[in-house]
Amino acid sequence: MRIIIPRLLFLDDDLKKSSQYLTQFHLEHMIRNSCQILMCCLYYILGFRSKNRFKYYFSKDRWDETRFKYIPNYPFKNIPKYTFYTSEESKWCRKCSNHYRYILKYLGFMLEEFAWRNGKEHELSEMHPFLHSAPMEIAVRFGIVLPKLKDKTKMQLPWKNIPLKFRKKDIIAGYRAYYKDIIGNLLFAFIGTKRDVPEFLYENDVLSETV
Repeated sequence: MRIIIPRLLFLDDDLKKSSQYLTQFHLEHMIRNSCQILMCCLYYILGFRSKNRFKYYFSKDRWDETRFKYIPNYPFKNIPKYTFYTSEESKWCRKCSNHYRYILKYLGFMLEEFAWRNGKEHELSEMHPFLHSAPMEIAVRFGIVLPKLKDKTKMQLPWKNIPLKFRKKDIIAGYRAYYKDIIGNLLFAFIGTKRDVPEFLYENDVLSETV
């Protein structure tokens, strides 16, 4: 049985609040995960969709910045990883431009939160403006029209990326239930975040109304 491990956690409808609810560990990892997922989306648009083709062009020993102008020299050159390319979040992200922008917006808030907590910018902060502009450049150059949601109110978060027992009618509640399950000592987990422990983590009925 495949164990599902979410790459991203959506803990509130307000993405700024959601970024504030993250422990230092999850904030750091989700910034990197978001960059991975967004870059995978760009590579998918460029046509690198087969596993062998993807791995051949983006393995560390075949890096060629002169050939792929859309890939800047970031702190870790082995992005994106194919495990991110096949993740539920990645598949969800590349379904339409609205999903891509949603994760991009979330990344912006997480970078702001990291800077506020640590008094310095994250090493991947320069990726945010790049990820803003790259899709437009690609679309213009290759004549690609990214699909958009006709009704934005119907946008559903990638709920399939969390274990079955945490999938709920209220998707945010499902993420919160999973988040509570993976955090051990609450007070210890939030040391150094400059944030109080989110109130929803103290709720006893967070696992109610499961699907």
